[in-house]
Amino acid sequence: MVSLWQCKQDVYKFEGREYKWYYDLEKALNNKTKVEALDLSNQNLKKVPVEVSELKYLKFISLKGNQLKELPQFIYHNQKIQTLLLTSNRSIRIDSKIGEISNLKVLSLLDCNLDELPKAIFDLKELRYLLIAGNNFNLEQIETFRKNLPYCKIADSLD
Repeated sequence: MVSLWQCKQDVYKFEGREYKWYYDLEKALNNKTKVEALDLSNQNLKKVPVEVSELKYLKFISLKGNQLKELPQFIYHNQKIQTLLLTSNRSIRIDSKIGEISNLKVLSLLDCNLDELPKAIFDLKELRYLLIAGNNFNLEQIETFRKNLPYCKIADSLD
């Protein structure tokens, strides 16, 4: 995956283009029309702040290491999101509305304690990377993901 994206400090390089990461929601809200990458990782969030919905140009969002149980509707309705990083949200459940994020290319669900994903995941025709290691998926489920997402690299182990 390193060839697809690289992250150095505050710059996220994805498919040959650089994006500036914002790590502070308040600063991001002061630059709403410029924010394309937001990192709210490891902030003990139980919910995604509703103010994130004001970031209309958001393409990359990292919510890793929080305590999210679900994603808000505005995330599912954001057609610009290409990368959604939910790693280590151990109680999160993915809604069937996940299939509505039509431009999603990278979905990280590493170490989320999941045992199922909605079939709507197969509606993500642009999805290229599905990171699912550290969950409770059986071999049959993983093969179903591979069969129904033929253009998607599925990382199902931490090796």
